[in-house]
Amino acid sequence: MSNTEISNCASYCVYCDGGKHDFIHSTIASYFGYTTIRIQTIAKEDAAAVYINNLSKTGPQTVTSFYNSIITGWLNNQLVVATPFDRYYPGVFAGNYLKTDTLNMPHAQGNVYRDAKDTTAVFVNDFYQYKEYVYYDFHLDSVSPAIGIGDSIAALPYPVDRDGHSRAGVKPDAGCYQHQP
Repeated sequence: MSNTEISNCASYCVYCDGGKHDFIHSTIASYFGYTTIRIQTIAKEDAAAVYINNLSKTGPQTVTSFYNSIITGWLNNQLVVATPFDRYYPGVFAGNYLKTDTLNMPHAQGNVYRDAKDTTAVFVNDFYQYKEYVYYDFHLDSVSPAIGIGDSIAALPYPVDRDGHSRAGVKPDAGCYQHQP
């Protein structure tokens, strides 16, 4: 999956369970109204934006790669990798902006991690107010820490962002939108 925005799903935005999954220049944001919504048996406030399940003893192994992506939202931990041994999980995470406190593996390098107390704007608008006609806008804010953190090699096959803006000649941003000054 590349140059893709997955947002506000009222549960997991991405749930990987078995098989190989690749995400390049993806924006995965979970800011959906986070009060008392319940989907099946999972309370919304307990569902991370991305859940990777690698716990099956009988099914295929789950292998994921995330390059130049953003995983964030209201919760303190938006990325969960459920695996018996973090050090041996074969997934790769590089050039990403991640809001997580559980990613501790050797294949996670060159990422920027968001502290739960950080209030720096990542997106133009990460909330919705229906009376004022203010809608979510997951383009990067001018002060976003996701600007210029992407891996240049991973970005080569994707020279334009989701809106058709060029990534050529600049350090690529994380996510599906290249910031436009």
